[in-house]
Amino acid sequence: MNVKLIKAIFLCSAFLTVSCSNYQFQGKSISAANYCDLPLLEGDTVVVSTYYSGIEEYWGLYSKACDLKAELNIDSMHIHNQQAIEILNDVHSEYFKYQLKVKALGYYRSSEEGAGHLGHNDGDFFVIEFLKLNKVKNEIGQ
Repeated sequence: MNVKLIKAIFLCSAFLTVSCSNYQFQGKSISAANYCDLPLLEGDTVVVSTYYSGIEEYWGLYSKACDLKAELNIDSMHIHNQQAIEILNDVHSEYFKYQLKVKALGYYRSSEEGAGHLGHNDGDFFVIEFLKLNKVKNEIGQ
């Protein structure tokens, strides 16, 4: 049996921390994962829902449920969704008012040196495709 499949079954059944919903991407079934479990699923392609916020050059993904912070790594050459790019630009220009609720397909890589500006994030989440981006009011900026 495939090691990744065993890992997903174990997480889904034993800890109930990974949602067992599946998405289709390039003919493959992709599982939805809890953002906080990304280090356990390092390198696996997953779908996560979490928040993206920052100030100046300090940006990242985060969850209120854990301390994991990840750099949102976007290859703009492969993100063809103009609306997603506009929403990201809006949030960057109005960081004091807004953050993003993000649902994205991608994979996580941890970094001992840290990721992002001055290594303030624990690793990188490499976006393959944005599934949903919602601009929400920033609780801190109000």
